[in-house]
Amino acid sequence: MQFAFKRAYRMTRWRLGVWGWFSYDRTEEEQLGQMIVDRCESSCMAEVYAKIPGGRLERKIRAQIQDGLDKTVGAAVGATWKVAVQGIESQKETLESKAREALGPIFEKQAELSTTVKDKIVGIVSPALEELTKPIMTPICNCLMGPLVAAYKQLVLSYHKRMTTIISEGSTPEELEKGINYFNRQIRWWWGPMRPALRQIYRAFREGYEDDEPETSGFTITVNIGDILDCFQGVRPWQVEDKFESKLRETMGAAIFTFADTVTQQREGGTEPDLNAILSQVTRMMVHDAHIVVRQAITEIFLLVIQPPFKRKVDPMIKDVLEPLSSMIPEPLKVFLDIDKLAIGCMDGILTDTITNVVKPASKPVLTALDSLATDLSLGE
Repeated sequence: MQFAFKRAYRMTRWRLGVWGWFSYDRTEEEQLGQMIVDRCESSCMAEVYAKIPGGRLERKIRAQIQDGLDKTVGAAVGATWKVAVQGIESQKETLESKAREALGPIFEKQAELSTTVKDKIVGIVSPALEELTKPIMTPICNCLMGPLVAAYKQLVLSYHKRMTTIISEGSTPEELEKGINYFNRQIRWWWGPMRPALRQIYRAFREGYEDDEPETSGFTITVNIGDILDCFQGVRPWQVEDKFESKLRETMGAAIFTFADTVTQQREGGTEPDLNAILSQVTRMMVHDAHIVVRQAITEIFLLVIQPPFKRKVDPMIKDVLEPLSSMIPEPLKVFLDIDKLAIGCMDGILTDTITNVVKPASKPVLTALDSLATDLSLGE
């Protein structure tokens, strides 16, 4: 559901012509409200702002108008969204029942056919996969993980340092919220709190990049990773760098949101939150997530590297095996029972499982670099 909402939200913004940076690290009501506010800003607020007299008060008046717009639109959108969700929830059981009744047999047949396809191609796919992955998995795994783990260590340290400052300066709930909102904006930038982590990635991938603080790099590397990735057809260093950078920004944004959301929930429940305790809890969660995200990111990179040659090698080999199965399916049912799509899904599954099984044990020695964070930051249990 979260994936569906994110995709629908992004497509709706584009359809409305609402361009520019936006964040998913908010509630659904807040995201929808921000989208409508952005639309208002671009389509109808220019004339309002043009009528504000110039001078020292212009900025304050503009800020008051924007604050009023946020509150008005946010209240209206929030109420509408809650009604819509309630309406959908009230019909959920009826819709699920009808869908199961109509599509259940087709899904059962699809699962059965998927198993048949997998049984037929696994003997062809596995040897080809081993031939492609065995020579490159270990060296690339060791090479890629070093800078990414170093980057996540710096990310956690930077998050904890910035949040500690925000807590110490936020003597009122309003000041705390203001500090958190500004921190959330800073994750878009390559400087500020994101810089220590991003520097690890840039140093590893960019040819000729000069680190102005090499003593903080946190890992040793004698060859540029971009040069290694250039050896693999279909993969570009910027793709991998962009993927790593996106993961770092997403993790930082999620940590900021989790802290703010926990504080809000405790206050709404009538409890005055212990901000330092919440920070320690969120930072522990961030370290835990870092282990998972590093493994996922490395797995995705391997997919980029291995998938194209794997597909070229295997596709001709399984064509003759799948054609008899495809000819047995009536034409109207091919919309639901597409042999080619099932085969692609099976191959992707086999490929992902194989890479995951290699990456998980290989990542353990490198990920130990994150274990010291709990002691360094006095996070407790």
